[in-house]
Amino acid sequence: MKYFGKKSLSSFLNRFMNVSWFVVLIGAIIGTVIGALFITALTLGKDLVSENPQSTSSPSTQILQSCVKKMEPHKKERLEAGLRYVFEKCRGEIKGKERKDFETFVNLPFFVKMLLFPYFWAVVVLLLLIIKKSRVLFSNFEKDIVFNRNNVQLLSTISKISIAISILTFSISSLCTSVFLLMICELVKNGTALQEEHDLTV
Repeated sequence: MKYFGKKSLSSFLNRFMNVSWFVVLIGAIIGTVIGALFITALTLGKDLVSENPQSTSSPSTQILQSCVKKMEPHKKERLEAGLRYVFEKCRGEIKGKERKDFETFVNLPFFVKMLLFPYFWAVVVLLLLIIKKSRVLFSNFEKDIVFNRNNVQLLSTISKISIAISILTFSISSLCTSVFLLMICELVKNGTALQEEHDLTV
């Protein structure tokens, strides 16, 4: 199988990156909405099952009370029962060390839990940037443009963004991959210099 040009691995990866960009973006939006609802349900459920009377004055419980103030009594009871169920089911299914981590997480203030979302979106935005730069790179490869200064710049940018993601996610494997990409970038840079010398000679 050829790696560059039309109907090559590069052309397949170019199309794959086009689809991946939209999949990651849509998945991140859906994940954010579901995650926010889940964290809210856990927080409110924990306040409702807590035997600590001070929990009823927590900001999250006050928000719930203000939201359901105008609800009919049976609907309010159903909502509270649902929130309790979600919390108890999650807590019941988690065992061992994860149980301790779960308890620590649900006891954090609500606004601290919501700080997960800016962190999540920072990683998503960096990932989308990598996909976008990769699309351009594979598009160049599809056009048989390999040893080119633009490709060197693209590879350098992709490797730097990958390093940022590996630091944010504490991933050693991603860091190693990023360093490997930097090495490839240097090879392409040297190949580009040779290609330019050859073109000038011709």
